[in-house]
Amino acid sequence: MNSDKQSSNPAVYQPQPVYEDEISLIDIVSLLLRRKKLILGITVIAVSIGLLYAFIQKRVYQVETILSPPSIESIQSFNLKNLQNITEDKVYSNFIETINTRMFRKEFFDKSNLIKTLSDTREQELTAKEVNDVFEEFSDSLKISKISKISKISKISKNSKNSSIRITLEGSHKEKIGPWLDDFIALANEMVISQLVHDIEADKNYKIKKLKRDIKNKRLFYKQRRKDELQRLNEDYQIAKILGVTERNDSRNIALSNNNLSIYMSGTKRYMEGTKILQAEINRLKNRKSDDIYIAGLRDLQEQIVRLDAIVIEKDKLQTVIVNKKAVVNIKPIRPNRKLLAILSFVLGGMLAIFAVFILEFISNLKKQVNNKSDFDAV
Repeated sequence: MNSDKQSSNPAVYQPQPVYEDEISLIDIVSLLLRRKKLILGITVIAVSIGLLYAFIQKRVYQVETILSPPSIESIQSFNLKNLQNITEDKVYSNFIETINTRMFRKEFFDKSNLIKTLSDTREQELTAKEVNDVFEEFSDSLKISKISKISKISKISKNSKNSSIRITLEGSHKEKIGPWLDDFIALANEMVISQLVHDIEADKNYKIKKLKRDIKNKRLFYKQRRKDELQRLNEDYQIAKILGVTERNDSRNIALSNNNLSIYMSGTKRYMEGTKILQAEINRLKNRKSDDIYIAGLRDLQEQIVRLDAIVIEKDKLQTVIVNKKAVVNIKPIRPNRKLLAILSFVLGGMLAIFAVFILEFISNLKKQVNNKSDFDAV
């Protein structure tokens, strides 16, 4: 019975395929050699695309300049007696702050009419947004950075706390970006100097107005004092006339008794000068044409005004920065690097080609397995 069961249900053994986990290097090399035309083709296409991109792209050049704080000699015209004391650090800080502002960059952009060069489209056909985009691109290409060390030949002020700065400008117009950067620095220098001179002029004018106001007040109060003195002299004249005092110390001309005279002697004694002297003093004050020579300190104030009026700041002799390195364009463009692009295209193209070979081989093997399975199922 058992033998019948065993004969009726025979055990069928089917061998399973064995998969190797290790990848044979020989197989890989053999595969690459078989597909060498494909690898070469893909690599050539990738290199061609990379070189085409490199030659189509505009060549971008870079120009740079290095600036340092001004020397004491270059700003000495700012430091005027009794006016604002302007240091090298203040001037330099104002310059850096100016060139970093968007407002100043936009002013330079418009004044230099850069839109005409930087845009391929006529300005009349550009929208406000397109013009702004061109400006933003220009502003981004203008970079400012601090540097701690520069050449020994630099004339940096020893007392300056600010370090030198490097300004770089990038652009595809090789012959123009150098002059643009020079004009940019020149305009900033001019604007900072103009602002500082304006502040000094405003300070000078304020001081002159204050001095003139002080002079006017001195004259006004002295005039009032002269009127007061004239009134006192008139009163003393009347007293002297009543007492009969015509000349100084003339006791024989006193018409009043000693008792009455003691009343007047308790106050001022100017009436004792006599009517002749008092009348002369009254006439002198009445006929005076100018009080200036009698006003204390008036001439000193007038002298200060003359000195302030004589101050003239020569802008041409002022400099807010020292140019240690003038704007010079690099001979070789910084972008695109055609040699580097060719190498990268070759490497990436080769990698892409090898990857494509493996993908194709995987797909081919997968199709074979599917076909084998279909044939087995059919049997």
